[in-house]
Amino acid sequence: MGVKKLFGKLWRFFKKVAVGMFGKSALNKLIAAARAMLKTKLGKVAWAVVRELEAGNLTNSQKKGAAFKRIKQAAKDGGIEVKDSLLNLLIEMAVARLKGVVPKT
Repeated sequence: MGVKKLFGKLWRFFKKVAVGMFGKSALNKLIAAARAMLKTKLGKVAWAVVRELEAGNLTNSQKKGAAFKRIKQAAKDGGIEVKDSLLNLLIEMAVARLKGVVPKT
């Protein structure tokens, strides 16, 4: 089974569980919020960094650490004050988009 097919199955499973737990409306709002976050200036940086790091040979933990440092520096360079928890959320949303859990459109 290919990776794309596997993540497609995982997404369908996650969607069923999430819809059952929170309702379809809440899931759609979460997806919309993730998309909106990734359209911000810092969200675009997070998306670019996560995509770049995905192609590398680092462990997932190393990728997350590297992404955090680079995005935090980009925020600082851009004069954007952001909490660490929001940076972590941006990274997770970018990873979810990369894996197809958060559709691009």
